[in-house]
Amino acid sequence: MKGAADPCLISSCLRNAFHQRIPHFLPNPRRLSSSPANSSAENLSVTQVVTNSLTRTKEAISMANPPVLRWYSCGPTVYDSAHLGHAYSFMQFDLIRRVLEDYRGLNVVQVMNITDIDDKIIHKANQLKMDWREVARNYEDEFREEMRSLGIKPPTITARITSFLPQIVGFTQKLIDSGMAYVAPSGSVYFSQEKYGRASKFIKSFTPEGFDKSEKKSGADFALWKGAKAGEPSWPVPFSPVPGRPGWHIECSTVASHFFGSSVDLHSGGIDLMFPHHENEEAQCCAHHGVDNWVGQWIHAGHLLAPDATKMSKSDRNFITIRSYLERSTSDQFRMYCMRHHYRSNCTFDDEEIRISSDLISKFTNFCNLVDAYLNGVVPASCSSVEEPEILQQIRETGRQIDSCLADDFSYPFALQALSELVSICHRQLVPLRKSTVTSATSYSAMAAAANLTETFFRSAGLVLPTKRNAEARTATAAGSSPEATALPKVMDAVLDFRSVIRGAGLSMRKETPALSKEMLGACDGLRDRLQRSGVRVKDLGGGSTWELEQQVPVKVSAETGSKIRPVKSP
Repeated sequence: MKGAADPCLISSCLRNAFHQRIPHFLPNPRRLSSSPANSSAENLSVTQVVTNSLTRTKEAISMANPPVLRWYSCGPTVYDSAHLGHAYSFMQFDLIRRVLEDYRGLNVVQVMNITDIDDKIIHKANQLKMDWREVARNYEDEFREEMRSLGIKPPTITARITSFLPQIVGFTQKLIDSGMAYVAPSGSVYFSQEKYGRASKFIKSFTPEGFDKSEKKSGADFALWKGAKAGEPSWPVPFSPVPGRPGWHIECSTVASHFFGSSVDLHSGGIDLMFPHHENEEAQCCAHHGVDNWVGQWIHAGHLLAPDATKMSKSDRNFITIRSYLERSTSDQFRMYCMRHHYRSNCTFDDEEIRISSDLISKFTNFCNLVDAYLNGVVPASCSSVEEPEILQQIRETGRQIDSCLADDFSYPFALQALSELVSICHRQLVPLRKSTVTSATSYSAMAAAANLTETFFRSAGLVLPTKRNAEARTATAAGSSPEATALPKVMDAVLDFRSVIRGAGLSMRKETPALSKEMLGACDGLRDRLQRSGVRVKDLGGGSTWELEQQVPVKVSAETGSKIRPVKSP
């Protein structure tokens, strides 16, 4: 509208103010930084703290009826394939949910909407010459499958908006009856900001100009119900002679109120939803329920930026779809990427970021494999100066640091740093000395405990490290426990046992028959290289050899451009 304030500009200013509040000690997205100050158990509280986007302050997480946490999460509008920008928000909230459930023992009831009636859905259906319901259902099914592929926990309740039309009509009718909303000549219903009479919460003020005065009483008023245009899907309502459909903001308000009543403990969404969506949700719910505050605490995830450092956006066609990403890289690499960045931060997604995340998975996986080999006598101990009591003390301190970091606004990057330091300390003791004759050490239980802490931390975060033991467990259940799947560990162990015999003989013959020794060792190296090209990494250690399945190598990432309109198959 001519002369109207640009909501995109307002949202941009809002985002800038929001991200200025992120602590400066957040790690650089390209590397793990040093641990935060005061990270010891003596200085950090174990009370779970969250940054409330509304107050811009850290607060102890609150519940109306602990330990039940009522969480409403804004879901997708299903008019197109989801991209990694969407996945970033959902993955970050999945990590937060796992902390609340696994570390804090809360009973999380999470409700998420599926917006399956919207201007964009109608537009896409017209372009594809398909029924709007079919378009919405196909993209909804695709979204659900991609969330499963990413390992994101499904909400406790998923609410399709078209299943809640009677509740939306009732919500709207109550606001009309109380004078908080009015019916316009077009048959649309608008929320009256003047009648509501309260200041905006997320922004100081917003008074757009240039609105249609024959339709709305104020430019700040927003639609609760839209009078239908010709050819659009619509439903009859008692408060208007014109059939119509829901406005965007009232959908979430109605669904959340249906399940949680007059208050919500936690409400989440991407930072771009803060205004106007969440601002309007809060206003209409406070008016509807007669309360001063509807949501206890708001949390917002930052933006995932495209490789060119611009916000991923369907309108700008600079996004990477979840489907195309999973054809190139793994869900675990994306989860590690999200763990490396604080959920409120804006961060760029590119080839280097994927490589760093993949390398980190390999680092922690290799450590657990090394400990497993050490406990089974394959790796002799080096003469390290690190003693078992010192390692056990470091394990205790690392456990406290992890708990404290996650308690401090879900700071996964610092928890990762603490665990990385522990692994480095332990790894130095396990690296075998080539000429060492030591065959045992006194740190078996300490090393086992360090590996347990590592695997438990990642498992709680939804990432199962691809260790040899986990690979064996996966193959035991893969393909319906087929003989081909279960045979791999046994075959590899037999191959390595045979190779170790040949390699040992070759090493012992170096002086007497150097030519034959070289040929035997060359054959062993050739087998190792051939296995690695097939995705199996072999490591020669002091007391034998170990094997592990390699991480999928990430390929070049690029934004997808051009027209993405395509028919989708019916379910």
